[in-house]
Amino acid sequence: MKFWTVEEFKQFIEYSKKPNVTLAFKILFLTGMRRGELMALTFDDINLESKTISITKTYTKLNNETVINPPKTAKSKRVVAILDSLSEDIK
Repeated sequence: MKFWTVEEFKQFIEYSKKPNVTLAFKILFLTGMRRGELMALTFDDINLESKTISITKTYTKLNNETVINPPKTAKSKRVVAILDSLSEDIK
């Protein structure tokens, strides 16, 4: 798995034309969240007051059907702090 450097991420954000895609990549990059965790998020998982995101489920595809399940391990269930700037972007 290849990870972006901060410079590569900044370059992507600079040229990204779709706000929803930009926000999704910001959440992934700045929180270390997995793609399936991001795809399972709901507004109820985001607390802008405390600037946290609760990760309690994950999205997967099984036999061409969308499945939302709890994370595989207890440690995968967590609350992630977010930066002020990301909180503003989510608003």
